[in-house]
Amino acid sequence: MKTNFDKKISKRLLGYLMAFAMVLFTNGNAWAQTATIGTGTTVAAGLNGVPVYRSSATSSFHHAKSVQLLTASQLAGAGIGPGSNISSWAYYRTVAGMPAGSNAWTLKLYLKNVPNTALTTGTSWDNLISGATLAHNSIINASSPSAIGWWTWPTTGFTYTGGSVMACIEWVPVGTIVSPAFTSGMSWQYTASTGYQAMGTSSNLPILGTYSAWSLSATSNARFYNTQIGFAAGANCSGTPNSGTATISASTGCAGASVTLGATGLSFDAGISNQWQSSPDSITWTDISGATTSYYTVATGAGTTYYQVISTCSFSG
Repeated sequence: MKTNFDKKISKRLLGYLMAFAMVLFTNGNAWAQTATIGTGTTVAAGLNGVPVYRSSATSSFHHAKSVQLLTASQLAGAGIGPGSNISSWAYYRTVAGMPAGSNAWTLKLYLKNVPNTALTTGTSWDNLISGATLAHNSIINASSPSAIGWWTWPTTGFTYTGGSVMACIEWVPVGTIVSPAFTSGMSWQYTASTGYQAMGTSSNLPILGTYSAWSLSATSNARFYNTQIGFAAGANCSGTPNSGTATISASTGCAGASVTLGATGLSFDAGISNQWQSSPDSITWTDISGATTSYYTVATGAGTTYYQVISTCSFSG
């Protein structure tokens, strides 16, 4: 039988263990955080390229695909650095509503690290999601959250490794939809941007994976939809980081053509910085201005040019 003294020691020991665990957690830089990108209050509804398309309660356009892009500078400004594990993804909805009656949809969110700074039409859906992580997959029905505000989708399996993040959202009906399909339309807050950061399409028929003619216009797609991201920063780096193996999208081509530099096997812990360099002879190397992410798109010159990436850990002595 434990004495009162034993109980106090047990409670005190438990307190020490909890405090120790918390220290390990914070020193590992793994605090769960939430960052919001975008402060615009302008509302978009019924446009191709919105996060989830639903123009009205009775619309028959039940199928939709959309693509959203957040740039490296936007992510960095929100404090999301390479190595961050993404735990949730959300958009701000300004109208309450969900499927009516027994109607339901499958909602899929794919996340992908990309070098793009803007979106362009002409690439098929299958190619857009190739190499992406299916980070969220759920059934949306009448019992799903319907309030105005952030509609948050828990995510798993995706780590931000630098560059931009492309979010591909698929909205597909489950079975036959009966009108009225929804209790309302849906509308979303967005912030204007200088480049295209949203595109998509909607239809009363299934949208094939080969579809590539995405709606893209200055009035409806030169914007990004306000996004809220849950994330945990990666552990602090130490020692000499792994620079991986440099890759290039094309090894030959005409002068002036764009090629994308990348690397496999890079380290992405907190505190790691990357710098791409070029050389005419693989002996003398020069930093490429602004080429500090895991991907970089560069215009080629005449002759032969060599590229490499240098990784540095700011926590190493």
